[in-house]
Amino acid sequence: MLWLLTPNQSAHKLIDSSFRPVFYVHVEESASWRLAHLLTSQFRVECNQVERIDIWQAKSLSVLEVAVCNPLCFRPVVNLV
Repeated sequence: MLWLLTPNQSAHKLIDSSFRPVFYVHVEESASWRLAHLLTSQFRVECNQVERIDIWQAKSLSVLEVAVCNPLCFRPVVNLV
């Protein structure tokens, strides 16, 4: 959500309903699928196995991408992980 003020001080609220915060988890692939099942059974999330670069080691890693459908649930999902 973003609020904009016009020069005459009227406020306009902009909402991007497609926004989904995302985070990544690096675990063994078998654990990754168990984690994805646990998360999807308790929250509205989308989980996908993707490749990302570890910037500290400069190598590609297979990670679980977790997209949280309701941004208000982001913290509880991260806390569960």
